[in-house]
Amino acid sequence: MDGLGHGSTPCAPAPRAWHESLSAAHQRALPQPSLPVLWAWYCDRWGRTLRPKYGYRPWLVESFVDTEHFLGTCYKATNWIDIGQTQGRGRQDRENKAAKSVKTIYVYAIEPQWRARMGVAEPVGLVPLEIGQGLDADQWAAQEFGGANLGDSRLAERLVSSAQALGAMPGRTLSGARQGDWPAVKGYYRMIDKPDDAALTAQAILAPHRERTVQRMMGQSTVLCIQDGTDLNYNQLDQCIGLGVLSKNQTGAKTRGLHLHSTFVVSTEGLPLGLLQAQFSAPEPKSETDTRPQPSIPIEEKKTFAWIEGLRTCVELDKQLPGTRQICVMDREADSLNSLMSSVKRVRLICWCAPSMTASLMIRLGISLNRSGTARFVARW
Repeated sequence: MDGLGHGSTPCAPAPRAWHESLSAAHQRALPQPSLPVLWAWYCDRWGRTLRPKYGYRPWLVESFVDTEHFLGTCYKATNWIDIGQTQGRGRQDRENKAAKSVKTIYVYAIEPQWRARMGVAEPVGLVPLEIGQGLDADQWAAQEFGGANLGDSRLAERLVSSAQALGAMPGRTLSGARQGDWPAVKGYYRMIDKPDDAALTAQAILAPHRERTVQRMMGQSTVLCIQDGTDLNYNQLDQCIGLGVLSKNQTGAKTRGLHLHSTFVVSTEGLPLGLLQAQFSAPEPKSETDTRPQPSIPIEEKKTFAWIEGLRTCVELDKQLPGTRQICVMDREADSLNSLMSSVKRVRLICWCAPSMTASLMIRLGISLNRSGTARFVARW
């Protein structure tokens, strides 16, 4: 049987070599009970049947879920643990083509004390960081972007070196920042020239930095989560594909580009802590055949939904920040009942909307908030 300890379990070499056979692969022949209690009973019984035959009882069961075809719902419902993803390479990928589908790795613990027995340390959660910690001139890029899951470790290294170069000359393009190092420039463009379904995405690039941002937020009693949008005008790039329509003038000429909606976190002194979220979209004008009235259009199809997603991110993050109060700062584009009510039930979440929140909307919000008694909204005119 294949062993999880071959490379997926971070334990010392000696214990891993001694106990790697105690992690068994979940073969297709094994049944998949739909209740956690049945899984516990079945795995315990299955482990006991292996002891007389093979001389040991497994501690962990490992399985894979092809996320292109399945969601893994039955694994999640029966207490399997998601420990990461494969790189899509397979055993015979000697040329690093990564042609196979990426699969989610799940493990199920038969032995509750498997970590102690295998010499694996208990996972440590995020720890608070000081604002300037790890931002030294030579190491900041590795701290902020190192370890990004881009499907290939070489791409992560390329990302770090490119960020380091751009950080040294922030006013220049990468070609200018590289100062004639054309192999590095070509490598950068090869890195970002990936299909839409590749592992290299804006979210994957931002993930390590976002984690460090959360750690810096942990070190503050109060932070400002500032949401705003900006249009990236790429109208001069005639051959660029995938752009949306940002605006259209009276003559019908269109301005092409992308819309970026971000959540930027700063301390109460105005010191930047990092980006919490960045959403890119290619806006398209409403079709002439779409006759739906504005109120009947689902909120997910509206531009204002980006504000709701930003608030939801802060709400979800509140669980990780018990000692930090988030103040969400938004402009009048977020002046909607749907966006504000998405964070009503959070205790430490305060929303500042400026400058034009209507009195009627405040009255409606005030009634709801007074009844719940769990959140507070402040508006400034």
